[in-house]
Amino acid sequence: MNEVGYGCLTGSLVQALEWQNLSDEKRAAIKAEYNDAGVSLVVSVFGGTEQPTTMGLDPIEQANAMSSFVRSFNLDGIGM
Repeated sequence: MNEVGYGCLTGSLVQALEWQNLSDEKRAAIKAEYNDAGVSLVVSVFGGTEQPTTMGLDPIEQANAMSSFVRSFNLDGIGM
């Protein structure tokens, strides 16, 4: 598994933002190379600095937003 970057409540950071800004064609080509090598591409979210449910955010809304990001940007999943 290879993480494309880190996302937080305020938006995508560094590599996740770079991945988001690539063209669909470029993302597909890169992802195919990783998948052909048996590597999944995931985005890491939250980390140790954010606690969304402790902050009062709706867990279902957060899960739906993360799922939408994964589908929209052709990733294999999420690391939490």
